[in-house]
Amino acid sequence: MIMAEATTTQLAQREDARADLERRLSLAFEAAPVQDGFSHPAEAVLRDAFDRDPAAAARDVCAIVENPANPARAADTLRCLGRVHSAGSPTWRAALIQDALASTDLEVRDAAIAAVEVWEDARLLSGLRSHHEPVDWLRRYLDAVIRDLES
Repeated sequence: MIMAEATTTQLAQREDARADLERRLSLAFEAAPVQDGFSHPAEAVLRDAFDRDPAAAARDVCAIVENPANPARAADTLRCLGRVHSAGSPTWRAALIQDALASTDLEVRDAAIAAVEVWEDARLLSGLRSHHEPVDWLRRYLDAVIRDLES
């Protein structure tokens, strides 16, 4: 019984932490639009989450990015995450980007490519190369990022 109570308590704390991250990101995104070339308050929120508990932050960010009900939030999160160079392991980043590139939402796919471009991490090349982008302008952007990472 004590073990079950501890597990229930841990689960509740974990859900509270996820809700807190989502609330803090919402406030940051409501405060200012995410724009290329400009820092954003959500970057500090994400950096703090990864500094405090990298594994939990990774799970929470995946849940946000993979939520089909809010693709704009997923895209904003990816764009800001790309500016946080300490966020997640290369393996985690590769999986996150693969999932985002599989999205039916164009904005999410664009943000995933943008994150890889800012990370400048050649270890993510295979995921970019394997993606078959149907939208012409996004395909050109993807190809340009691949060329940059290869050089």
